[in-house]
Amino acid sequence: MPSTSRDMLLVRAERAKCALSDEDMATVSLNNYGEYGACRESMDYDWFVDIIDPEVTAAINCLKKAIDESEIGMANIDRVLMVGGSSNLRPLIERMQMIFGDKLYFPDDVMWNVAQGASQLAETPGEYFSNQNLGIVLSDGNHFNLLKSGEPLKSWKKECTLGIVDNARQAKFIFTGSSELDQLSDRVLMMPVYGFLQEELKLRAFIDEDLVFNAVVTSSMGTSRRAWNYSGLRFYYRIPESSK
Repeated sequence: MPSTSRDMLLVRAERAKCALSDEDMATVSLNNYGEYGACRESMDYDWFVDIIDPEVTAAINCLKKAIDESEIGMANIDRVLMVGGSSNLRPLIERMQMIFGDKLYFPDDVMWNVAQGASQLAETPGEYFSNQNLGIVLSDGNHFNLLKSGEPLKSWKKECTLGIVDNARQAKFIFTGSSELDQLSDRVLMMPVYGFLQEELKLRAFIDEDLVFNAVVTSSMGTSRRAWNYSGLRFYYRIPESSK
């Protein structure tokens, strides 16, 4: 199909989608639909709901996952801010109303709120903070915290010195701090060692520019180095009070 015809089809489909936010029937008309010539297709709302359902379901599941990871709980949510063009999508609104009822809030200009917020953040940037604890399990089973919930992530780093308590030839660093992390099969860093009291193990942890947690363990003997990273770190973004 010629690119101009394809672009026109997308424009007409977008108009029909917007029309179905208020109407129960929309029509897509094209004078030149490539090799098919003229085309006129009517779509009722129920058909549109069936077509869009996978995308709506994916959006709802994404929202539920975010709420679960925040550990806030559905009952503690007072308002759900609906912004962006997709917040006008009637099938999405209907599903959201089934979950949140009258907690949904629609600003006056939902089409431009996202762009407005992005420009405000560009002018007055905020900061990322950790939304979970992250540490290691000590030999006695206790949790040793490296990163605490609420700590700013910019330029965050921490160093500590550890050792083993027996004559094992391998040290095991088990990272913990959230249910998601505890379920990972690769949350263990193995490090060859010389034995009890014979070396120090230096652990250096830091957050990189992609908000990935990194841990590097080196031996005082200068023979071993192991690294571990975690990209599932939970965090939140806070803007300065003066710009809210």
